[in-house]
Amino acid sequence: MSWIHLEDIVGLFIHALDSAATGPLEGVAPRPVTNREFTTTLCRALGVIKNLPAPPLAIQALFGEKAEIVLGSTRLEPAATLASGYRFRFESVQAALADLLRPLRGGTFLRVWEQWIPQATETLWPFFCDARNLEAITPPFLHFNVLGQSSREIGEGTLIDYRLRLEGIPIHWQSRIDGWDPPHAFIDSQVRGPYKLWHHTHEFEPMGTGTLMRDTVRYRLRAGWLGGLTAGPKVAPTSNGSSTTGRARSTNCSAGNAGWPGEEPAPQPTRRLSPRTRAAAGSRPRLWQSRHMAER
Repeated sequence: MSWIHLEDIVGLFIHALDSAATGPLEGVAPRPVTNREFTTTLCRALGVIKNLPAPPLAIQALFGEKAEIVLGSTRLEPAATLASGYRFRFESVQAALADLLRPLRGGTFLRVWEQWIPQATETLWPFFCDARNLEAITPPFLHFNVLGQSSREIGEGTLIDYRLRLEGIPIHWQSRIDGWDPPHAFIDSQVRGPYKLWHHTHEFEPMGTGTLMRDTVRYRLRAGWLGGLTAGPKVAPTSNGSSTTGRARSTNCSAGNAGWPGEEPAPQPTRRLSPRTRAAAGSRPRLWQSRHMAER
């Protein structure tokens, strides 16, 4: 099977525009591999145990003629690309996967959410960065409570203590603000809590007449593959609720009755917002659109 690293396919497009190369250029790396080699390398790059292969007869019985899509292969080599003078940065699949999957090694998961809100970044920032508002915008099933924070104003180095309950199990969570760049982004990571690793980047990007909110979460469960097998199905929705956009979506961004088109009005949050937040936010935002990006 043929493959190519993202940086090389982008570099090849730039090379085709800037060089004197003519005709088609093959967008594949110079060293094709078998599916077995690719799977083995992928598992090594992720630091996980390789599963048993599916028997070809079972695939043929399941998919019929379409099984050829899975079982067949095409060996394509970049003869014209190399002749044009392009030099690949990643020639081996081992180097490519090690580079791409380094952040996910050891069972680390990556989840990204994006949501656009028709409010200016300067309006949204005070609301989502005030720890006193977290209870109002966190899904009720987490029974989320803010216990306190180490500094009066949130900034880099601030420690925040929470208490939540998942499936009846009480959990104490302490996070630390590792990055603080108002009104564009902030980063929090778990100091104590249920995860082996939790690193959450919140970004507020001006877009058109509103703001694109983006949450990028990297997390790793305790107990390795056993933790993923037993707790994985419960963690995915929890991580969604822990994101800025997940919280916003679950309660319409604390917009009271400002719901989504076609949805029933959301109940008014009972927790009072801080005076500073109310003054900064003015009219609370209404959500119109969201997009959940698939887990990579």
